[in-house]
Amino acid sequence: MVRHGNQTIADCTRLKLHDVPTGLPLDISGLDLSFNQISKIKNNTFESFSNLTTLKMDFNNIDTIDGYAFQSFKRLRWLSMRHNHINIFSKIFDIALKSLLDLQHLDIRYNINKTMDMSKPMVYPYFGNHSFLTDLYMDIVEYPVFYLSGFKTLSKLNTIKFEQCYLNQMSNDTLVDLPSSITSIYFYGCVDVLNNPSYAKEVYSKGCQIKPTATTEYKDYSPILEKGQMVDESKFQINLPVNLTFLRVSHYMTSYRQTGQKLLVANSSKLRYVDFSYWQIKQFPEIYSDAPFNVKYMDISGLNASILIHETSIPVFQNVQTAILKKCHAESNNWKERQSFSTISSRRKTGYIIQQLMVSR
Repeated sequence: MVRHGNQTIADCTRLKLHDVPTGLPLDISGLDLSFNQISKIKNNTFESFSNLTTLKMDFNNIDTIDGYAFQSFKRLRWLSMRHNHINIFSKIFDIALKSLLDLQHLDIRYNINKTMDMSKPMVYPYFGNHSFLTDLYMDIVEYPVFYLSGFKTLSKLNTIKFEQCYLNQMSNDTLVDLPSSITSIYFYGCVDVLNNPSYAKEVYSKGCQIKPTATTEYKDYSPILEKGQMVDESKFQINLPVNLTFLRVSHYMTSYRQTGQKLLVANSSKLRYVDFSYWQIKQFPEIYSDAPFNVKYMDISGLNASILIHETSIPVFQNVQTAILKKCHAESNNWKERQSFSTISSRRKTGYIIQQLMVSR
């Protein structure tokens, strides 16, 4: 048992448990069952622990949760079940969550089985009963459907983290059903070039070909490859949640054409922190907004500085106070690169950082 103030937490981690233990004190407020071998949560399993406020069951083998498994909880605020085998898209999972009316933090990351058929749109669980929910951590499938998940009723939800990312493409409507209360959205590993087949599908339906720099023809390293259909849009719009202040989309790779993309960002007036670090792109998009950009902190580490040289990139940077440009491959003798940052290099805070980075290799 671990005591934090007047709260008692039962630490039952790494005990090789196959079931939720009995005989624990009835007044515990927290229970950690992580790193065990539990596979099923039956109805009324937690009947004796109605006072629990925190329950962690991470890194188990849970593949079945009965519909009334959590019915006994009256005060549960924190529920974490990451790294299991739960079908979060099932109706029974909706029923199991329904009674957790005081839930504030829900973590269901790493529950998507790679063998699951994700070629069709998948409807996410209904979260509309959890009016106190502030943090939601989960994975994002290839074609996510959020409009049936009750997000519009979640006025307190401010943070969403998408951990495993199988997203095929970020469309105009991908995030449109998320609530306006959200201030932070995290995307992790949205394209894994080595393991994620959706990256190959973006250009070729059965594999990948290599385009040599010396010719405009594709060099085929596999005669069985079949060229797939490619989306070619020069202009598109992203609608952000109206209160979003933090946006991180790092380590992004794209097979889009090398010519410029025009990107219109809507609802960007409250955006203050932007992380576009380590994008594998040929040209930075031309970014426009329905309101003046007021980004204060920007991380564009890993980008080749030469791709930032066009006039439409200036409005994005003009109010930046802190800029991170690690490994930006900026050459000190390239006056055009210096000129592209002249708007912000004169600022007291940002200028010193950028001048130092511009001469680094």
